[in-house]
Amino acid sequence: MDSGVSQQAYTSMMKFTLDGRPYVKDIHDLFAALIVQIKFDTHRYLFRNYANTFSSEDAIEALGDLKFSHTVRKEDPNDPSKQLRTTTTTTFNMARDMAKALCQHFVWARLLENAVDQQNRSFRDRNIWQLTPKGLYVLKDFCTRTEIDWSPRQKHLSHINTIQVVHIARTDDDDQILLGRQYASSVFRAMISGLPLEGDTPATPPSRPASIASNDSSSSSSSSSGQGSNAPFAMSSNEASSQSASVTTAKRHKSGTIMRAVFSSLLCCEWLAEYCSVASRDEAEVLATEFLKQGWVAYQDSKQAVSYVRAVKGVNLIITNKGKQLVSESTQAAMRAAADTTDASARPRSQDYDGKEEIPEESSPTLPRPPSTTAVDVNEGNSQRLKVILDDPQLRSLFKDFLRANFCEENLDFWIDLNTLKRKRRNQSPAMPTQNQKDLLEDAYDIWSTYLAPGAPSELNVEHGMLQEMARVVSSMVTIVPTYTPGQVKPTIVISTPSTSQSLRIMLKWLDKVEDHICRLMASDSVPKFVRTPKYRKIQAAREKAEEKRDSKTLHEDEEPHDYQKEVEATG
Repeated sequence: MDSGVSQQAYTSMMKFTLDGRPYVKDIHDLFAALIVQIKFDTHRYLFRNYANTFSSEDAIEALGDLKFSHTVRKEDPNDPSKQLRTTTTTTFNMARDMAKALCQHFVWARLLENAVDQQNRSFRDRNIWQLTPKGLYVLKDFCTRTEIDWSPRQKHLSHINTIQVVHIARTDDDDQILLGRQYASSVFRAMISGLPLEGDTPATPPSRPASIASNDSSSSSSSSSGQGSNAPFAMSSNEASSQSASVTTAKRHKSGTIMRAVFSSLLCCEWLAEYCSVASRDEAEVLATEFLKQGWVAYQDSKQAVSYVRAVKGVNLIITNKGKQLVSESTQAAMRAAADTTDASARPRSQDYDGKEEIPEESSPTLPRPPSTTAVDVNEGNSQRLKVILDDPQLRSLFKDFLRANFCEENLDFWIDLNTLKRKRRNQSPAMPTQNQKDLLEDAYDIWSTYLAPGAPSELNVEHGMLQEMARVVSSMVTIVPTYTPGQVKPTIVISTPSTSQSLRIMLKWLDKVEDHICRLMASDSVPKFVRTPKYRKIQAAREKAEEKRDSKTLHEDEEPHDYQKEVEATG
């Protein structure tokens, strides 16, 4: 042992999410440990040889007796002159079924791909497997962190293109993706920068009109070793260029940025799955839905518009003005940093988003604005009106009467009940007792049974697929005991989940999805009619009149000192 180097041993447990998936960090570490130990060879299938691959049986056998050692060095907090060297020897003895299930997670995470059929994402016996560029990135990162010499594997993996993988932030307690603008914006910018373009490249002179290229906008390039681009966040478009099922539009923003303006939801989710640290395409759909929720993308066809995104070949998304602005701001900031511009007298760029089309009219005379864009702008205005109505008790009461007259009162009732539940949760301390969490979970279940359960008394107009999936989630965490005691007004609810906090969080996430759908529905269908009613106009007119009166009084009070000062100056 080196002098000044101490040793420390520890044991770690692999964590699983509520739905049985290993944490993404564990998936990546186990995958890299497998690749370090497995033997690459040439395998033959249907008269064709596949070099630098391994079979399903090889992976299962290696995981059945997985052993590897790695070293991590850290500075000793008690003595900076020393280093803490943690040498860990990990041994996994897992059953065959467990090994196959873990390999399936590797495939879903796009770390492995079928060497024969790259679109086949099922891990089966007698298949041949190879690493993806994402898998190579995970392997290199693991070897760097753990000081493992990966040179023996380099000759088998040198043909795979090197990419950068976008890291997705996650919660520590349940490994769920952290959503919100601060987390999703960088992922969105990376995706738009990396989506394949057809037609003119960014080197096209700025004076050239926006180009139209014919390709299948929904097809996505495979991340196989034969990919043709080494650039980060780049995807080969060789496969797409051979088809012409739809028209893909590449538009030049007025800032000079060329970006993909129209793309399918399938291409969006495939890119996220292959170039981000997501565990499956389901998580890619969650990210794409967040882009939709933030207003960066919208459905090209308003008839297909829903409150979430699914990877579907025939459904196209468009970048909204808000999304274009987000990408262009990042691009301009990078250009300014690269140029090292230090001119303090330069006028700062104003970025007040007003919902207008970002692309100059003269740059795209052959590309009419998609019809759904106007609808999106109108809906944004109605959404703001709905927010004002819901936040104002007087308008909300009047809106409730209007909905009752139109037989859709349950939409507002659901919103009120859900926000009451959220308010109760906010009023609780972060370390609330388990019983309080169970009480909140029971309230969430009551909302589901009232508005979303099959045969609910106040059933909402929500897509059937979402209702079915939510019913499955609820049934997996809640058990109803059909027994009653004197004075009991509802059946007993038994929480059948290892983590009440996780179950509550999952329930609230599903209810948030429903709330988003219901608010969009009220904003598009009910608000335009409600704001034209005489009662609403009367209230608004009275408020405007009172506001004008207050403004006039304030202006008069502000002018009096000014006039007095002028009079004094004249006298002097």
